[in-house]
Amino acid sequence: MKFPISILLAMSLIACGEEEPKEEVNPLTVDDDGDGFSEEQGDCDDTNPDLSPQATEICDGIDNDCDGDIDDDDASLDASETGTVFYADTDGDGYGDADAEILACTLPEEGAAENMDDCDDADADVSPDATEICDETDNDCDGNIDDADDSLDASTGSTFYIDADGDGEGDPDNTVMACTVPEGSVENMTDCDDTDASLNNADVDGDGLATCLDGAGYRDCDDMNDTIGATDADGDGYIACVDDCDDNNADLTNADDDGDGVTVCGGDCDDADAAVGAQDDDGDGFSACLNDCDDTSATTYPGAAFNEADTSLCLNDADGDGYGNYFDDITISCVDIEMYDSWGDGWNGNAIEIYEDDVLTGTYANESSYGTSVHAEQHCFDSASTNIDFVFVDGSFNSEVSFNILDSADSSVLGSGQGSGSYDVVWEGTTFTDGDTFFNITGLTGGSDCDDDDATTFGDDDGDGYTYCTTDCDDTDATLNPGDDADGDGYSTCDDCDDMDASINPGASETWYDGVDSDCDGWNDYDADYDGDPALEYSGSCSDATLTNQTDCESAGTCDDGTSTDQTTCEGAGAVWTAAGNTWTATGYDCRDDNDLYLSLPLEADATACYYDDVLTIPMNPVDSNEHLSNI
Repeated sequence: MKFPISILLAMSLIACGEEEPKEEVNPLTVDDDGDGFSEEQGDCDDTNPDLSPQATEICDGIDNDCDGDIDDDDASLDASETGTVFYADTDGDGYGDADAEILACTLPEEGAAENMDDCDDADADVSPDATEICDETDNDCDGNIDDADDSLDASTGSTFYIDADGDGEGDPDNTVMACTVPEGSVENMTDCDDTDASLNNADVDGDGLATCLDGAGYRDCDDMNDTIGATDADGDGYIACVDDCDDNNADLTNADDDGDGVTVCGGDCDDADAAVGAQDDDGDGFSACLNDCDDTSATTYPGAAFNEADTSLCLNDADGDGYGNYFDDITISCVDIEMYDSWGDGWNGNAIEIYEDDVLTGTYANESSYGTSVHAEQHCFDSASTNIDFVFVDGSFNSEVSFNILDSADSSVLGSGQGSGSYDVVWEGTTFTDGDTFFNITGLTGGSDCDDDDATTFGDDDGDGYTYCTTDCDDTDATLNPGDDADGDGYSTCDDCDDMDASINPGASETWYDGVDSDCDGWNDYDADYDGDPALEYSGSCSDATLTNQTDCESAGTCDDGTSTDQTTCEGAGAVWTAAGNTWTATGYDCRDDNDLYLSLPLEADATACYYDDVLTIPMNPVDSNEHLSNI
């Protein structure tokens, strides 16, 4: 093999120990960081492989692509990962448009903002810093416009006038600033009295006058009638609608003859007496001329009794509960009915029924003992009643019947009646037939309060419609009143001791020893002679649901020490009763229960022995039922 001379020479030199000279390299051409670019090729930092002409410019304050521009100054910047979102501020008000985002490394010096709070980026006067004004624009970007915005500068709006009485005319002295007419306001200020809708400047009847005074001092007192205006129809020198309150009566004018400052038209009920006018002596808001029935009492005036059915009544309400004093201004509180029967045999079934506001509240018949010719009853009216009717109920033997009705307060006779014919009664000269109202009372004006010193009670505390002022026998129990008669026996729950049984009432006959108080007199049913001692022996029975005296059919006991289950029935010390099965027997003292002067003594060996004492002294001698001995 042949070698070129140069190679041979080199080899010889090596063989001889001589080095071959090195080739010199330009460092600018060397790619020191291995990014593919040397400094000569444009690498601006050959020690950092992230910086080269092929790198992407990002937001980091470094010239990443070696083009001499850094971050936002580099047109090739990619801020999608490293940049910040800013918002266009087209109008330069410092607030950005939420719909116009800008990506950049730092906030641009112009045309951008860090916030997105501008609601109109085309108007520099609209921003969160702006003041809300009346222009139908949301100036301060809070979502509210004009009057709906609490921060509105109302001075940019218009002046409107309050229309408190709703007559369409505003009060010139009561204004409000707003963008548009607020509710309760109007644009005009023509109302002369904004507390009275009837007073305004409208001329409804077209007679040239309004209910407000015009420039000449005239006003229309009836704006629905064009014939009533500035006239003097009664010739008293005062003009209707100006100073005449009644242009058809010459006595009613606005003159102040007594000089008390109040005219007749103004309410002076005595224009000849300066002491009687519009003064309110008791300070209750009413004067003698303004319906105060007692100008010396501050608790007496129309409406004081605001809980009464008629609140216009001028009643005293001293305790302030809204109910008027029952005794105020009562025309008639109670009546006495005097009934005569010439034969004295109980008025033969004739009766007087009393209806209060069409409700039957009393039936009065002669229930006196045989031989008594006069029977008297009293009936008191409920204060709430406004109309009282007296109705005659026919019986028999009318010619025997006569009666008087008197005012209980002073015993004055209100009228007299006499039975006539088969069904008639003659009252004060006029004939009425059976069932007719022969006498009527109206105008009862008293209050409902029976105790006007106690605001906790007023007279119908149980709410049954009857007051304890007059007719309610128990105002704590609504079931006890003169209007309830459940068993229809003619006696109300006030008088009937058993209103579920028509055979038991004050008019029934007593059946002794059956355990039932048939006549409701409260007396012991086993003491027929009313001497306080029960009969010597009496018995009864109890069965199923028809118990004669249920408590007597309980376990045996004694009545002498107050520990019995039925002491009332076993009344009388020492009486003993026993029970077996459904029958019972009780033993008392009285061997003669038909005569209150006879009784038995339990101290005697013979308890059946009868003792007699015509003055009820003890001791006594025993006698049989037919002997009559004097006391020892």
